[in-house]
Amino acid sequence: MPRPIKRLRWWIGGLLFLSTVINYIDRQTLSMLAPFLKVEYAWSNTDYMWLIIAFRLAYSVGQSIAGRALDRLGTRVGLSLAVVWYSLAAWLTAGFAGGRNSFAGFRFLSGLGEAGNWPGATKAVSEWFPKKETGWAVALFDSGSSIGGAVAGHQVEKATNTKVVGYRVQVQLDNGETRTFEPTQLDGLKVGDRVRIEQGQLRRV
Repeated sequence: MPRPIKRLRWWIGGLLFLSTVINYIDRQTLSMLAPFLKVEYAWSNTDYMWLIIAFRLAYSVGQSIAGRALDRLGTRVGLSLAVVWYSLAAWLTAGFAGGRNSFAGFRFLSGLGEAGNWPGATKAVSEWFPKKETGWAVALFDSGSSIGGAVAGHQVEKATNTKVVGYRVQVQLDNGETRTFEPTQLDGLKVGDRVRIEQGQLRRV
């Protein structure tokens, strides 16, 4: 007979924390890339707004659906399906989104999947932790939202060699100098382009 895992509930808590970190990396990355996406696809603020609306609408509807599914399927199966769902939606976004409508559609799918994390994690805490430890357990997995947001920012900065500051972009030049530009100054640049500064604008090399 296999030996029971000591303090298994805290291993479960750690998995819930990691699930929340991944959830927020996925959620925050697109927001931090917004200045680049607006330039690359010539979106207005109204265009980008539809991506946000699609995600929020799906998220609000998805929480009720996820809660019902978790009660029917169980926490393990329901939460696993949610993670697979929004991971697949993220992959589809990266591979196939090419305009406002397709981005909004894939963000809608992401919202449906990501909505399952909080009901699932909360239900898991109620199942695995005694009442005297539930506050600590909830705090553990919920802290993943802050960690995930920070990691997303770091990954965007690393991938693009830039920092997004509000609606402006900080670009690190080859000489180590950091300059700040408005999205309108990026002149249609795409992530990964080599550039030079010409009359205050970034131009492709």
